[in-house]
Amino acid sequence: MQQIKYLVITALLFLSALVSSQAQNISFGFKAGLSNVSIDGPLESTSSGMELESYKANRAFILSLLLNVNLTDEFTLLTEFMYNQKGYNYSYKGPSYAILRTPDTKYTFSGNRDMSINISNTYFQIPVSLSYKLFNRIQLQGGAYGSLLVSSTGAGRVIYSELAEVIGEVEQTLNYNYRSNKPGGVAPANQQIRINNEPELIASQVNAYHDFEEKDKGLFRTFDAGLHAGLNLFINQSLFVGARYSHGLMDITRNSVDHSYQGLDQGKLRFSDDDDRYSAWEFTIGFSF
Repeated sequence: MQQIKYLVITALLFLSALVSSQAQNISFGFKAGLSNVSIDGPLESTSSGMELESYKANRAFILSLLLNVNLTDEFTLLTEFMYNQKGYNYSYKGPSYAILRTPDTKYTFSGNRDMSINISNTYFQIPVSLSYKLFNRIQLQGGAYGSLLVSSTGAGRVIYSELAEVIGEVEQTLNYNYRSNKPGGVAPANQQIRINNEPELIASQVNAYHDFEEKDKGLFRTFDAGLHAGLNLFINQSLFVGARYSHGLMDITRNSVDHSYQGLDQGKLRFSDDDDRYSAWEFTIGFSF
C-alpha cells in the first residue's frame, strides 16, 4: 500500500512539473454522469458450496473538472478532479449468528440471517490519463487514479430467524456511518421481543459496529488506487460523451475490521483476510473548452 501511495504522489508531482512547462497548451472542461460500481472479491459459502454473500452494482453520481495538457495534436495528458460516489448492494442470507443487546445484557444466538444493505462511499478522486485522438472525433485514454475517502454510509435491514430461545423473527434497521460509528452502538431500546419467554427491549436500529466490543479504525480504507481505460466520442469540437472502465489495485476494507457473518469463534468475531476491490463502469457527458 505504501508503494502505491508513493507512486501516486510521484505521478502528481510529475504532472505539476509538466503542466508548468506546457502552460500555453492547457485547456479545461467538465463532465458529469453515472457510475455502475461492484465489488470483486471472495464470497462466503457453506461447506456444501452454497453462497451466502452477494454484491450487486448500484448506480452513483460523478462530477469532474478536467485539465488537459496538449502534448501534440493527437496526444493529451488529461487530469481530472472528481467527486465520485461508489455505491453497491451487499447481501447475506443463510446460517449466521445474532447479537442482541438489551439495556443490561448482551445475548448471542445461532440462527439464520437475511441481510441487505446499500453502501455509499464518496471519494475525492484524481484520475490521470494519456489520451490519443483519432479522426479528430474519438479520444482513446488509459491511466491510473488515486482517491481519498470523504464519507462512507450504509442503509438497509436485517432479519434474524430460527434463534434458539427467541420467539419469532427479529428485524432491525441498519443505519451505518462507517467513519464515525462507535463499537456496540445502538439506538434507544424501543422494540420488544421475547427471550426465554420473557419480554425484553432491544433497539430497532443499529449502527455499523453494533457487534463489536472495540475497534480502532473504520471498515473502509481512506486511500484507494487503480487503473482505468476508456474513450470519449466528440459530437463537435467541445461536446463529448464518454465511457470508461476502472479496476482497483487495493483492498478497500481493513482486515482487522472486516468480519465474517457465518459464525463466531468462541463467542468472538472472526475476521477475514479477503481482498475486496472496486470494479466500475462510468458513463458521462462533458464539455471541453
